[in-house]
Amino acid sequence: MAVVGVSRGESRRQVARALACVTSTVVSAVNRYLRGRRKALVDRRAANGEAKVDERFLAILSRVLAGTPEEVGWCHPTWTRELLTLHPTALAHRR
Repeated sequence: MAVVGVSRGESRRQVARALACVTSTVVSAVNRYLRGRRKALVDRRAANGEAKVDERFLAILSRVLAGTPEEVGWCHPTWTRELLTLHPTALAHRR
């Protein structure tokens, strides 16, 4: 999207604002495109190691999210990232 925005004549700053990112991210994407065209824009995280979320984790998360924090003793009506990390089933998945 950064490359498309700049190719339409928008400034890198305008594109960054529209994409909610910093200008340097847009500059990097455009420079990569100019050096290597479409091939340079392929997600380079593809070989970033073993996936951290597997089917077992998703199943546990689904079960936890089906309830509320109050049902398991927390004094909060909705799940937060912090509560999810503190929930006992989160400990079972840590390596």
